[in-house]
Amino acid sequence: MAALRPEDAMRSEADTKRPIITHLTADNSWLIQLPRSSGDRMFFNIVLDPWLTTNQIEFATWVHDQAHTEMCAAQSFADVERFCGDVERLARKFRSVEGESTKPTSYIDAVALSLAKTDHVHQETLLQLPPSVPIFCYGIGTASMVKSWKYFETVIATPDFIGNWEKTSIAPLPKDIGISAIQSRWDISGLHPAQIISWQPPGSSQAECIMYTPHGILPTDISALVEAEPPVKVLALLHGCLRVGVGFRYFNTPANLGARNGLEVSRLLKSQYWIHTHDERKVEKGLTSWILVHDWQKLDDVAEEYAKKIGEEKDAILKQANFHDLGNGGSLVLV
Repeated sequence: MAALRPEDAMRSEADTKRPIITHLTADNSWLIQLPRSSGDRMFFNIVLDPWLTTNQIEFATWVHDQAHTEMCAAQSFADVERFCGDVERLARKFRSVEGESTKPTSYIDAVALSLAKTDHVHQETLLQLPPSVPIFCYGIGTASMVKSWKYFETVIATPDFIGNWEKTSIAPLPKDIGISAIQSRWDISGLHPAQIISWQPPGSSQAECIMYTPHGILPTDISALVEAEPPVKVLALLHGCLRVGVGFRYFNTPANLGARNGLEVSRLLKSQYWIHTHDERKVEKGLTSWILVHDWQKLDDVAEEYAKKIGEEKDAILKQANFHDLGNGGSLVLV
């Protein structure tokens, strides 16, 4: 069984100074740990779209009922809390910091939710958190879902990224961290936004960010980030390879845009890493299991097709994409 291993995320003093990303499941739940520039603790911990327990039901079981195929590396928020605490202790050891940090109510400093769907806003998982954890929600629908539970003390509508990451650093975030969103202008379905986790690394003048787009975003919609002022280096793109369509085999509307789109977005962003997400082939039941069409787009094939289109070498395109499959429970230090 896959498990969270803090020693995989933290192996040297150098790792304590860089962001760490950890895949909490085989699907689409992530932990991002950003080095703090001040305070008692070493990392600021943000969780993306946690779905760690029970099935995902949309409307009713006869409509849409999904379950993870693989047992999640983090089966509860208690597992995530232990992992974060262990990483803190390892970081203090490598940095030769004396004593223990003050134990917080929760090591989870913020949660960011991307879509008003129950695999992205999973109530049974989220209610394991203390009510004091701030929840950042993309869109009115997502915020309304969370507010309807009357549980969390702070539910924040994620601000739009309009070119300046500093304006997305809103309370209760530290001044060197921002959470924002890019909306897809022509997306009637509402499935293709992106969330931007931005930060100013301690001692650096260059802001960095992670773009998280579980269903993919159209290349025409990312200009605000590409042309950002002050400039923002895109350290990692989280984007899937599985294309999912709604309809019939040869006539369907894309819900997940797949590897072809990911390759183009990665290239335009000049992202240092491309990490795939939301690609677990889940156990599906209900009406939607009959109308969802899955097409695994092999990156090698996509790169070859794209190379012919733009007149470049496939190997150069793949090298630039720097594709990573972290797997269930995998961690990566973003250097």
